[in-house]
Amino acid sequence: MVMATTQQQPVQQIQQLQSTNPVEVYSALRTIKNAIIGSNAKKTLYYQLQIIPHVSSLLALDDTDVQIRVQATTIVSSLAHKGEDVAQQLVDGGVMEALIGQVMPGTDAALMEASERALNALLGYKATRMGAEEHTHTMVPYLLSIITEAKESPRMFEMRMHARVELAVLILEKLCVTEARQFTVANTGAMDLLAPLLQRGYPRLQVATLRAFAALSYENMEISRALATVAHDGRMFPQLVAELARHSDADVRLHACLCLANLSRMRALGDARAVLTVAVPALAKLLRGSDVPRLQVIEALGYLCHEDAEIQMAAKNAGAVSDLVAILAEIESQDGADFVDHARNVQETRAVFLALGTIVSAGEECRMRAVESHAMAHLVRALGHSDDGVKAAACLCTQYIVRS
Repeated sequence: MVMATTQQQPVQQIQQLQSTNPVEVYSALRTIKNAIIGSNAKKTLYYQLQIIPHVSSLLALDDTDVQIRVQATTIVSSLAHKGEDVAQQLVDGGVMEALIGQVMPGTDAALMEASERALNALLGYKATRMGAEEHTHTMVPYLLSIITEAKESPRMFEMRMHARVELAVLILEKLCVTEARQFTVANTGAMDLLAPLLQRGYPRLQVATLRAFAALSYENMEISRALATVAHDGRMFPQLVAELARHSDADVRLHACLCLANLSRMRALGDARAVLTVAVPALAKLLRGSDVPRLQVIEALGYLCHEDAEIQMAAKNAGAVSDLVAILAEIESQDGADFVDHARNVQETRAVFLALGTIVSAGEECRMRAVESHAMAHLVRALGHSDDGVKAAACLCTQYIVRS
């Protein structure tokens, strides 16, 4: 009897959302919010009970009470973390438009912050980012205004203010998914506005800012070259980022290296010393650690070394070739083991072969180091791998190594 009552409660709460009594609606939303935060099982349950149309409808109504909006918006934020399909359904239900309306000037402060968190969560997937095209011109000025106001506020050094600026910068980064949007952001003066944040001394804010710069400059020669001329406090942007590539925080180092990689690939750095002496050794060292996602490090190293023999040699000298082969050996030793993320291992294996192939593509010394590190044995075994992507990457890597 107790079990039956417990199972009926979520259904009753969903039904309560249709009440004409705002107190009942608020109570149901608050109960649902507290249940789903941190519980994927509860998210699934309420998702199956069609929570999305209910919260979408509440947010779409002009006369919905502010406190009800805060609860519904927090539910949206939590549900968006469940996965891309759920986030896309929320977007299709018109939630994005409602959230943007809730961050306009004059909005209740608590509702505004909840809406910003929800927008950041919704834009956490490629499909939803691509679908935000029509909102970019509205969102970018608003996000930059948060940064501008914070810089002028005496409360800039308060942690809460930093957290809000960090959120604005993260959303800004997520919008830079096309060349047109990169130019939209760049043309609003974002580069000069963001640069001082690199020196704030808060690693989370520095990482968010570096991610925004990386998204802004990715595969964009014009913006990369413009970014290389940005200065703050008497130092040029490449110098600022090179200093952060030596930071004590591993996440800061990684994202600083990603920025330098983008500028290097777009030939925006007049002097390659920052890449050769800072970025390459930093990435090689991160390969051996566990402080940041290793897949990101592997991909960053491969991207940085593309079609540049000097950087490839620097990677070899930093021990990257041996380290990449050691990663392959580690992954192979886990084959068939329990409690191992085999999907991640497949991704890393594919990335290692691509990065290794890039590093050995031009220089005989790099190829010899790969052979001496017993890369060929791993390549031969990979040709029989069940994943087609791994086999293709292994074939490409083999072609480069046997050139000699």
